[in-house]
Amino acid sequence: MRHKISNLPVTESDRELTLPATARWLDASGVEHLEAVTPKLLDDELYLAQQLRTGNRYKQLRNYHGLYFFSQTGRHVWHESLLEATALKWLDMHEEVTAIAAQPFELAFTNGLRHTPDYIFMHADNRQTVVDVKPTKFIDGEKFRLQAAQTRAVCEKVGWGYQVFGSLPKQVEANLSWVAAFKHFGYFPGLEATHRLLTGLSNPIPLIEAVRALGLPHTPTARAGLYNLIWIGQVAVDLAAPINNSTLVRKGPNAHA
Repeated sequence: MRHKISNLPVTESDRELTLPATARWLDASGVEHLEAVTPKLLDDELYLAQQLRTGNRYKQLRNYHGLYFFSQTGRHVWHESLLEATALKWLDMHEEVTAIAAQPFELAFTNGLRHTPDYIFMHADNRQTVVDVKPTKFIDGEKFRLQAAQTRAVCEKVGWGYQVFGSLPKQVEANLSWVAAFKHFGYFPGLEATHRLLTGLSNPIPLIEAVRALGLPHTPTARAGLYNLIWIGQVAVDLAAPINNSTLVRKGPNAHA
C-alpha cells in the first residue's frame, strides 16, 4: 500500500544533494547505458530494462527471492522479498500496468550515494512510476528517508511518478493473497454472467447473493468467478475486513454495466 512518504514535497536541499545525477541500466537487448538524469529518460523505455542486479543468496537468508506472475503483462517479475511480492500483487490488482521492470536502473547522486529502485512500471495512460518497497517500520529511518528524498528529486526531474510501498495490514495482505489466487483468466465467469451480475448491482449485496446472481450452474465455479471479478475490478469488497458470505459486494472501478 502506498506510504505517505511518497507524497512529501521535494526540497531545495534534496535537489542540492541529488542533482546532477546519472542513471545506468541494461536495455531489453542487454546493452548498457549511462545517461544524465533528464526528461529524456522518459523516452528510453526503462520499464523494459533488464534486471540490473540480483540480491545475494546465502544460508539462513531471511528474504525470499522469486518470480511473481504479473497477470496484466503475462510475464514473470523478480522479487527479492515477500514484501516485494505483495507489492507486485497490489500493483497487479489496483493499477493498469502495461509493462514493469524489476531492479531496472542504478541512480548515482551528486553527493556520491547510489540507489537501485525496486521497480518501474508503465501505466495504461503512458505515465511512468518508480517504486521502492520497504517494511513500514524502517521507512522513518534516516538512511531511507534520505534515499527516498533523493529518488523523489530524480523522479521530479525526469517526470516519473514515485511510490513507496510499506507493509500491509495483516487482514488486507491475507485477502489480497486469497483474491490473487483467482487472477488467472480461466476463472473469469464469462461476459454474460458478468453483465447479469453488474446489471443487478445497483446497491451492494452480500457475497453469497452475488455468487448466485452470476447465474452459473455450480456454486464453487461461480464463487471462483466472483473472486476473479474482484481481482480485475469489475466488483469490489472491503479488503480490510474478513471475506465471508456476508461481505458486501459493490461495483468496482472497472465495472462496465
